[in-house]
Amino acid sequence: MKKIIFYVTSIVTGIILLSTNSCKEKDNATSDEITIRTMYKEFSEAVASKDINKIISFYAPGDELVAFDAFLPRQYKGATAYRKDYEGFFSSFPGPPKSVI
Repeated sequence: MKKIIFYVTSIVTGIILLSTNSCKEKDNATSDEITIRTMYKEFSEAVASKDINKIISFYAPGDELVAFDAFLPRQYKGATAYRKDYEGFFSSFPGPPKSVI
């Protein structure tokens, strides 16, 4: 009888621990999702307002940045080079562009 009580107690304890851990992971996923959605919103607003400083703030700083684009030259090394690409991109739009992200 003591063995049965021990096993039942162990199983119940395991279930409680697993469900507690699962709730924490769900909270983290929700928090991460909120953070990502906020970043998408801020990026879209920066694109719409052609705020190059804000846009570049989402990327790695300085020479650490290596970016690939759909348009030539396709590869950009460094934030300065990518900034120039955005400047050229925005100059081709007379009105506010929209981000599709």
